[in-house]
Amino acid sequence: MQGARRVEKIAGHLRGDSGGSNVDEKARRRGLQAQETAGLVDGGEILAEYDYIVVGAGSAGCVVASRLSEDPKVSVLLLEAGGNNQTFSVRHPLVTCATLQNSQYDWGFRSEPQQNQNERVSYWPRGKCLGGSSSINYMLYVRCDPRNYDQYANEFGCEGWSYKEVLPFFRKSENLITSQKMDPTHHSDEYRSRKGPLKVIDLSDPHFEFQTKYVSECFVSACNEKGIQGPHDFNSGKQDGANLAQVSVADGKRSDTASMFLFETGALKRPNLTVMTHAHVQKLVTQGDLVTGVVFKAGDHDMKTLRTSAVPSRFVAARKEVVISAGAVGTPQILMLSGIGPHEELEQLGIPCIADLPVGRNMSDHLMCPLPYAVKDHAPGFSGSFMEIAQGFWDYYVKGQGIFSFPFITAMAFFRSGIRPEEDGNDLQIHFTPYTMDDHELLKRNFGTDITHPRFQDELPPKRVMFIPSLVRPKSKGSVTLRSACPFDAPRIEPNYLDHEDDMEMFLHCYRKCMEIAETSEAFKDVLGERIVNAYSEYDPNSDEYIREELRETSVTIYHPVGTAKMGRVEDPTTVVDAKTLKVKGFLNLRVADASIFPEVPSGNTNAPAIMAGERVAHMIASSSSSSSSPSSSSTP
Repeated sequence: MQGARRVEKIAGHLRGDSGGSNVDEKARRRGLQAQETAGLVDGGEILAEYDYIVVGAGSAGCVVASRLSEDPKVSVLLLEAGGNNQTFSVRHPLVTCATLQNSQYDWGFRSEPQQNQNERVSYWPRGKCLGGSSSINYMLYVRCDPRNYDQYANEFGCEGWSYKEVLPFFRKSENLITSQKMDPTHHSDEYRSRKGPLKVIDLSDPHFEFQTKYVSECFVSACNEKGIQGPHDFNSGKQDGANLAQVSVADGKRSDTASMFLFETGALKRPNLTVMTHAHVQKLVTQGDLVTGVVFKAGDHDMKTLRTSAVPSRFVAARKEVVISAGAVGTPQILMLSGIGPHEELEQLGIPCIADLPVGRNMSDHLMCPLPYAVKDHAPGFSGSFMEIAQGFWDYYVKGQGIFSFPFITAMAFFRSGIRPEEDGNDLQIHFTPYTMDDHELLKRNFGTDITHPRFQDELPPKRVMFIPSLVRPKSKGSVTLRSACPFDAPRIEPNYLDHEDDMEMFLHCYRKCMEIAETSEAFKDVLGERIVNAYSEYDPNSDEYIREELRETSVTIYHPVGTAKMGRVEDPTTVVDAKTLKVKGFLNLRVADASIFPEVPSGNTNAPAIMAGERVAHMIASSSSSSSSPSSSSTP
């Protein structure tokens, strides 16, 4: 976003701090006060045993802990390696969102150098606080393509995971908030819900006004001209189409899972739920086919200190079950540290293998690439000027509206390249943002961008938009493996981006579709100017060679890794968890609930599917005595 540093400086002035990216002292005190008043434990005393232990208070873990603790007869412990998230920096969508990466709220993982991206290292942010990645993401609410879930059921043997069967769990979480101005036919009550904890809004609602809404609506109209239906509710029974973004934001604040499922539901006040922050899980303790408890170190310490004996390890027992919800990186790491994973790899690190399973394999992730265009002088837009930013803050703080009430992405489109079969669902997505990033230091910090390249010294038009062609059903597979047997060493992340030749062809198709939408549509005819190209490339900017070069040099993760604890049939040697129960194969009381279970990355942003997985596991546990694994009609919102 242009003017990002100026935005943060003004936001810091309004907060009364110096404008840095770290949480200010007042926010820190508010966080500590919230911990004290809401029953959070920060490295303090806990009971010796609980009925259920949930590892990871992220997108799924907060859901699992909240739902399980609805039963007053059971005790629940939720362990989170990070701290509290009830701070200005986390809760306010646009003002500080770009500064959360590489902050205290981010694990700050890095990939191995990627051969097909000119040996670049990919920056992999993962949430490290209550709410996990739902506390640092860009707040897009996307359920993904219904065909994805039917494929999980039909092709991968994931019994109970067809779209018809997962839909009630999406609806159980959602609280879609619309105004009286919204077209009541745009969202179908068959697919959407207004009763769940997770607040969701649709930016196409006429109630929402912001400086760049017009150009965002032009994007939807242009897509419609070029064969991508719009406006269309892509979270309905059919994903294909374009619409203004639907986001987990309400009243100008982020709707992360900690805020919605723990704080606003009152779950933290339940005497049977204990939430422990700064609890770094080292491994699970097993006895035969049972997990008896969890070993962890407590306290807000850096990794260097945690590696030493200065911080003692602690053990807490599980009477009934343990649920791992540490994400597509953390979950395989904890499982492998516990001896659950590929036998040969574990033995090489001196970890006794108790269950030889393909943990950490099968990883896939989404890729995106920036494609900026100038906005014509007379067209409405956002240049990041002081007056525009001041107006944005006025709208936000005085009217509860405006540009700072929402994330960067304001519109999206989903469609197919034709390379994958139709039953695989949409393989391409376009994210549209009506700003561009001029803060080169932030580009370097967040993406590892080589800002010394001459293209970053060129003077660019002040008003620009960015199309973000996105590859959302790649065929390439990667892995997450242990770097060492130390729980406090970051794992080795090998995405293998663009390893499969079809991925480049799908990606190229998406890039060209963006060019078609921007350059040949009537909707953008009087709005957009020139495409911003790399003038230092040896290739013609309209050639496939140029586009392939851009995709290799500038594509980055969309932060959606999945698959590292793949679910499927019990007899399938490539699966880690039984799809019918989400129990790790060979164990009676160990389940996984997060995006690591999905056999392939779904067609869209993965936060909503992870939340759905949390709902599913909680329901499976609550109804374990029943053969049914979907909520009854009376319990479905």
